[in-house]
Amino acid sequence: MNYAMAIDMWSLGCILAELYTGYPIFPGENEHEQLACIMEVLGVPDQYIVQKASRRKLFFDATGAPRPFVNAKGKRRRPGTKSLASVLKCNDELFIDFISKCLTWDPDKRLKPQPAMRHPWILAGRRRQAPPPPERDGRTSFLGGSSGSTRRSLANGSSDKKGGLIISPPTPLVARVPQAATSSSRIGVSVSSARLHARNSTYVVSEIDLSASNRS
Repeated sequence: MNYAMAIDMWSLGCILAELYTGYPIFPGENEHEQLACIMEVLGVPDQYIVQKASRRKLFFDATGAPRPFVNAKGKRRRPGTKSLASVLKCNDELFIDFISKCLTWDPDKRLKPQPAMRHPWILAGRRRQAPPPPERDGRTSFLGGSSGSTRRSLANGSSDKKGGLIISPPTPLVARVPQAATSSSRIGVSVSSARLHARNSTYVVSEIDLSASNRS
């Protein structure tokens, strides 16, 4: 099965949606419900796309209407009953527009990489500046204290019982390492999970994409 660039853009939309909400945007238990989940948000695909699909008789009747399907929980999904904004639970118009252009039925009309890089939502993210690092009162010395506190100790002539300077013990530097590793692993798990759900969604629409791309 040929996975062209258009199906990658579909996957991108699914991954971004799941990373934002924490849940798959099209959570189907099988192929039939997966397609029903997609149509619930995007509506029924145009007839010329349905007619190009080789397996259309499994999912659509002779008139091109989707065949009814009830999942294991007794739920039936109806096409066009949910909006993308309600599924994402988001009011960011630029983000919703970017996702909607990635999740377009017709692969020829779907957002392409170069226009995607020029989309206002992407450009808005580029214009944001990272916050400046916090200022420090003094440079940390190799002895565990700041250079300012060390100089104050020298000026005051502080000493221990043996007549030497009082030096604080070194501060452990390994406290933040497990936190950073845990955070990185969580991000890795989230991205891997999003890719898995997006792959299930792209499997359903890939045949439609392939047929529509080879229109005569």
